[in-house]
Order: sequence, then C-alpha cells, then structure tokens
Amino acid sequence: MRKAGKRISVEELQRFARFSMTGVTNTVVDFGVFFVLAHLVGVSVYVSQFIAYSTATVNSYFINRNWTFRQKGRFTGGEFARFVIVNTCSLGLSLLCLRFFYGYLHLPKMIAKAVTACFTLPVNYFGSRLWVFRGSRDTE
Repeated sequence: MRKAGKRISVEELQRFARFSMTGVTNTVVDFGVFFVLAHLVGVSVYVSQFIAYSTATVNSYFINRNWTFRQKGRFTGGEFARFVIVNTCSLGLSLLCLRFFYGYLHLPKMIAKAVTACFTLPVNYFGSRLWVFRGSRDTE
C-alpha cells in the first residue's frame, strides 16, 4: 500500500521564494563588499570575506525576520543569538572553503568566493528555517 506524502503548502512555497530573493539580495551585498575591499581597496581576501559576510549577515537578519519568515512580536535575544550562531558556523565554513579554493587550489578570488557560496547556502537555509525562525507563521 502506498502512503500519501505530505504536501508542501502554498505558504511554504512563498516563504521559500522570499528566502531565495533575500538570498540574492544578500549575495549581492556580500559579493559587492568583498569585491570593493579585495579588488579595489586591496584588503586581504580573508579580512574582506569577514567584513563582507558580516555586512550581509546583518542585512539578512532584518530582511529574513521581517519579510521572509514574517516573525511577529518583539525581537528576542534568543532568536538573534541563534541567527548569529548559524551565520558564525557558515562564516567559519566560508573561510575554510576560501582557504582551500583560493589558498590551495589558487582559483581566482571571485571564483573561489562563488564556489564557497555553494557550501554555505544549505547551512544558512536549514539553520534559519529549522532553528532560528522555526516558529514563523504567515498571516497573509
């Protein structure tokens, strides 16, 4: 006997679409700051990554909290702490990936940065959806 699977709701699909759009925005912020610092200013790749990623993380928190996951109620320190933990793990992973792709494989800076983003995206999505904003409910 075949068991019927759980269907994905329209609200969940909309949330995923908002997360994706937010991700594009944050990627533009991240890559833009990285490019300016690493290429135009001449800051080290690793310092540029830290600053760019941190800037995009702050941007990400506010957009994800207010638009993507539509958190209602007051800001909580616990929620922000979980967000910082997820993004700190992702930042650490990004620095390790950059060390490997740029430092050891000698890929060009922006290529190494793009490949690195492929590794950090799942960490951010699942961390945000399942842990940081787990109680979100759309009220559309």
